[in-house]
Amino acid sequence: GARAGHAPTYRGALHFFAACARDEGPGALLRGSSALVVRGSLLSMGHLSGYDGCKTWAKEAHLLQEGALLHVSASLAGALLGTTCSCPADRVMTTFQTAPMLGRHYRGILHCTAEIW
Repeated sequence: GARAGHAPTYRGALHFFAACARDEGPGALLRGSSALVVRGSLLSMGHLSGYDGCKTWAKEAHLLQEGALLHVSASLAGALLGTTCSCPADRVMTTFQTAPMLGRHYRGILHCTAEIW
């Protein structure tokens, strides 16, 4: 299972979906999805801004010419900025989604965020 010494809770994906919908209601399948949407937006914003900003700056400053090195450098900058931007949403999403297993209850994503910060 997910915890050492414990048997797996579900036999597979279909068993999980059926048990979750039956025991917690269909809405439980979407628990934390709003945080996931925010995370995806922040990740995309950071990655695209970092990639395009680094590539434009390096070309305009005549540091790198168009080619593999420019694209790899810009990709690394984009990955770093994207990861940095999405970390707060990752924290909220993980805290919110694991709350029931830890005996906590949040009214929603905003309540969870307020409790963290």
